[in-house]
Amino acid sequence: MFNRIWKWYEKRMLESITFVFIIHIIQIPHMIWNCDQVYGICGDIAGWHPITDFLLLGVDFLEIPSIINVTFLWLVTLRKRYGK
Repeated sequence: MFNRIWKWYEKRMLESITFVFIIHIIQIPHMIWNCDQVYGICGDIAGWHPITDFLLLGVDFLEIPSIINVTFLWLVTLRKRYGK
C-alpha cells in the first residue's frame, strides 16, 4: 500500500517543490509584517487594515502543509538513496 503512495508522490515531486517554493515566497511579506508587529521599525505595515492583518497572520498556517511536504520529500530522498 505504501509503495503505491510513494510512487505517486515521486511522480509529483516537481509540484511538491513548487508548492514549497511558493509558500516560502509568500512568507517574505509575512516576515516584514511580523517585524513591524514586534519592532515597529518597518513603517506601519501592521495595523494598516484588519483584512490585510488577518491574511498576513494566516500565512503562518500555510507553513504546516509546507513542513509536511518537506518531510515527505526528505523521506522520498532517503528511500531512493538507501533502498526500499
